[in-house]
Amino acid sequence: MKSFIIALILLFSVTLFVSINAVTTVRSIDELLSLTDTLPQNEDAFANDPEKTAETVQQLTSLWDEIFPRITLTVGYENTNRCDEAISALAMHFENQNGEDFTVALSAFRDGLARLRILEGFHIEGIW
Repeated sequence: MKSFIIALILLFSVTLFVSINAVTTVRSIDELLSLTDTLPQNEDAFANDPEKTAETVQQLTSLWDEIFPRITLTVGYENTNRCDEAISALAMHFENQNGEDFTVALSAFRDGLARLRILEGFHIEGIW
């Protein structure tokens, strides 16, 4: 009986950890996605407000650096590497004032985040 109770406690603890991790990670990914919505979505809009774009890019990289270790623990580096490369390219293309490549990197980052959201959340697509 003691073993059964210990097994239930361990099962509950693991389930609680997985649930809390999934919820907090999905919230962070949602915050990243909402920040990407405020960035210029095309080359013409890229040159309009560089100060605001610089601030948003800085927020994106800071938040990404904060959640990166947590995501790699549960999803794995291969899946997060796509977003990591895209955010690096995004920042680099912003610094170089390359609007066309900036929007391509932004699109890759958003797509990678959407996939990470599926893998981190409670979705049937994340199982397969």
